Amino acid sequence: MEQTTNLALPYIVGNQNQKHITHNEALRMLDALVQLSVADRDLSAPPDAPTNGVRYIVADGASDAWTGWEGSIAAYLDGAWAELQPLAGWLAWLEDENRLLCFDGASWSDFISAGLGSALTNGSFDKIGVNATADATNRLALSAGASLFNHAGNGHQIKVNKAAASDTNSLLFQTNWSGRAEMGCAGDDDWSVKVSADGSNWTTALQVDASNGLLAAANWVGNVSNGGLGAVLESGSNANGTYVRFADGLQICTSLVTSSDSTFIIWTYPAEFSGAAENVMMTARGLTPYHAQPNGSGSASTIAVNCWDLNGSRAETDITVFAIGRWR
Repeated sequence: MEQTTNLALPYIVGNQNQKHITHNEALRMLDALVQLSVADRDLSAPPDAPTNGVRYIVADGASDAWTGWEGSIAAYLDGAWAELQPLAGWLAWLEDENRLLCFDGASWSDFISAGLGSALTNGSFDKIGVNATADATNRLALSAGASLFNHAGNGHQIKVNKAAASDTNSLLFQTNWSGRAEMGCAGDDDWSVKVSADGSNWTTALQVDASNGLLAAANWVGNVSNGGLGAVLESGSNANGTYVRFADGLQICTSLVTSSDSTFIIWTYPAEFSGAAENVMMTARGLTPYHAQPNGSGSASTIAVNCWDLNGSRAETDITVFAIGRWR
């Protein structure tokens, strides 16, 4: 056996003349291969004025002194080119691209794992996967039970930037890869919170105007019958008057009715209370003084209305009526 197994360094054999030549050749090869750094991998022919010790990975279509050396290391040593054939697992630093390469037994490629993508300049990668597979859309992918973003100094900011106001920067919460909630600036610069039951149909639950900071919400006014989990305020009107319901259970009803000069009249509330109204107020309109008052406490849906003049006679006139109580 006349050379080493891996690097093919020449051995000094027994009874060999000029042993220093073999020894120096081995040292020269070690000098070229240990801590391997190559100048370029795009040349297929030797440069015109190489410096001693420079090394290249020979590109396809090799010619001149490099003919047939594709993928090999071409080292300029003591005024001549030497071919050093790589083995699987060799690493080489590529000087002009600032990246580390690895030889897999057939070709050179970026020294990366499947989750890191392609190595770029300045030590960065085009995607990173941590216990997950990153792709062209999700360039940073993480699969873990929790994530920690700690401060380095006094605080920590997470910045989500977008190119234009019409673009989107948001946090999307999913169930089985289907969207269920999203918060951020979606399609404009207003900050909003949206929810979805199916990932297709979305409802804006809350929105803050970017121009003035005012709060708006799709469910401020709506149906409060589910106990405040929906709208904060509900209002409506019908032939019996108008009403306002609050999520905490308060209800206010009002209307304009005409009293009778012969008996009381019945005002049917525009929205029912949970029981008799707690407070009913009546005021006769116009300049003539009248005395208007309810007849009893009424029910959850009606109240009797009376009106008299100052002489104690029933009067027919327009009366504004209010009823305050609870709808639940």
